[in-house]
Amino acid sequence: MTAADPILDPADAAGPTEQVDPPAPSAPPRRQPARWVSLSVGAVLVVGLATRGWVAWRGYYYLDDFTFMAKAAGHSALDPDYLLEPYNSHLMPGAYLWVWVLTWTMPFHYGAVVVVTVALQAVLGGLFYTLLRRLFGASPLVLLPFAVLVLSPLTLPGTTWWAAAVNQVPQQLAMVAALLAHTAYLRTGRVRQGLLGPLALVGGLLFSEKTLLLLPLVAGLTVLFFTTGPARGRIRVALSRHRVVWLGYAVVALPYLGYYVTHVPSPARHPGQGSALVQLGLESLVRGVVPALLGGPWTWVRIGYAGALADPSPFACGVALVLAVAVVVGSCLLHRDAWRGWVLATGYGMLNLVVLAFSRAAIIGPVIGDEYRYVTDLALVAALGLGLATVPLAGRWRLGPATTLAPRETVRRWFASSPVRDQLAELPRPTTGGVAAVATSGLVLSATWSTVAYDEFWHDNPARPWVRTASAELARADGDVVLAEGYVPQKVAWALLGPYAGVGRLLSPLPEAPRTLASGPAADALWMLDSEGRLQRAAVEGISARKGPAKSCGWRLGARAVTIPLQKRTLPFRWTLRIGYLSTTSTTAVVTVGGHRTTVPFHAGLGSVYLLVDGAVDQVTVSALQDAGTLCTDDVTVGTAVPAAGGSR
Repeated sequence: MTAADPILDPADAAGPTEQVDPPAPSAPPRRQPARWVSLSVGAVLVVGLATRGWVAWRGYYYLDDFTFMAKAAGHSALDPDYLLEPYNSHLMPGAYLWVWVLTWTMPFHYGAVVVVTVALQAVLGGLFYTLLRRLFGASPLVLLPFAVLVLSPLTLPGTTWWAAAVNQVPQQLAMVAALLAHTAYLRTGRVRQGLLGPLALVGGLLFSEKTLLLLPLVAGLTVLFFTTGPARGRIRVALSRHRVVWLGYAVVALPYLGYYVTHVPSPARHPGQGSALVQLGLESLVRGVVPALLGGPWTWVRIGYAGALADPSPFACGVALVLAVAVVVGSCLLHRDAWRGWVLATGYGMLNLVVLAFSRAAIIGPVIGDEYRYVTDLALVAALGLGLATVPLAGRWRLGPATTLAPRETVRRWFASSPVRDQLAELPRPTTGGVAAVATSGLVLSATWSTVAYDEFWHDNPARPWVRTASAELARADGDVVLAEGYVPQKVAWALLGPYAGVGRLLSPLPEAPRTLASGPAADALWMLDSEGRLQRAAVEGISARKGPAKSCGWRLGARAVTIPLQKRTLPFRWTLRIGYLSTTSTTAVVTVGGHRTTVPFHAGLGSVYLLVDGAVDQVTVSALQDAGTLCTDDVTVGTAVPAAGGSR
């Protein structure tokens, strides 16, 4: 084949076949039309997007979503400190930029999050079908591996929870894009097409460091299917023949690894004892991955206040394992090289398991094997492995020869023997398209059942009514509302998020973002949001000051500084200070607490001021008033903000 030769379209090419008996002229072999396959793929994609979109739409922001939005609200889009800040050992500038755009253009608009995520999943489905067509042509058998990627609940948590989707959907897009570039290179021999793979790697690494796993995937595909000879020779030939492409990947991967190792806290942990590793493997394989690839787990168990872990019954696990073994063994009995597809998928799965064992599993335990967010990409690789193990490669490959499936002669002869042939003649002989349609229909029903069951746990998110109520209350509030510092209710966000679970940080993306009582500025009124998100007046409960010496005044503040002692010393935490007063004039003074000085305005008449103070406090000092007048106070408290009795707005 020369450079001038046309490259065959895989849709119009067929892999090598053998024929025992030539068909009768009156009954030529029926070729499944490509249009039927494309329409079926489109229908499966619509079902997958509709069910995923429905589940996602009924959910809401969850935990890390609030952290990401609060970070975005406090930074400019291209701030390096923002984009390159690691998060739980993730380096994800592209994900941060995605969050920033939606946070600044449509704050707390959850529908926009769902639309963008579902649109990217549609792109992923289209690209994966293109990859299957490039590898296998228009065979109807591509319908099943396509359905595995689009429908498998293995990808459900990672595409419905935004904090996971911003990493994992772009990672999968990058993997498919790299495979598309590499297969185009293998088919045409054009190096510039192969070098598009490293560009896809760059795009994926902007969102997830786990995109690096596409390197062994691309290399494994090349060695197993597009290189001939013994194993060691295959590796040597693959390295030599495609060295320019491998160099392109190295130019991207090595600097990235260098930066990651030196700037990102390592996720590596000691994996624990061997028994824990075995339990993790069984949990991940038997209860997690295998049922999910068949549309399971069918039942879930709640984790946190939204979301769920896979919880298939022992019977369901057993049935799923038997079916999976039957598919693998059956394909290997029918075709000589089917094992290569399973080796590719299993090898990637083992790498994924090792990464999990040395990172999150070492902290959480083997139960993490039931958390699909950590194995989302296995659906893509398992679908690819299924295709390579059951569908012959199509067309001509310039950088081949391609190792495609071929029937085992012994099995063919056994089927052609008289007793077996006579028995089979009594049975209906389904077409290839019919087999693919039946298997895909079963997967659609199974996966839809599991997806709908997951919705029970995902849509019941108490953060949604709280945030919506709080947003409406703040929008209706008159004047400048200052909220007390404190965490939002646990049902909205857990305190483990640190400052991002604080009411001010969490609501900072709002157009009517509230001001909170921060260290420094004082407020003459303090509000808080209750457990339902309603705005109400706040009071301070804690340690009060000692009674002042002036009759009918308490502590008289005027021309001289006055130190007001508390009844006892507080613990060294962050506290709210309230000073209730009666002043003859509007004035200002400097309030000193724990060495921190704050200029505070006092208004004529009856009033109060609130400050945030840090550390162990045993006294409050008020400097001389700037204007002539007298200010009385016998109402000084250092403590925590609580709802005031009858303080609803």
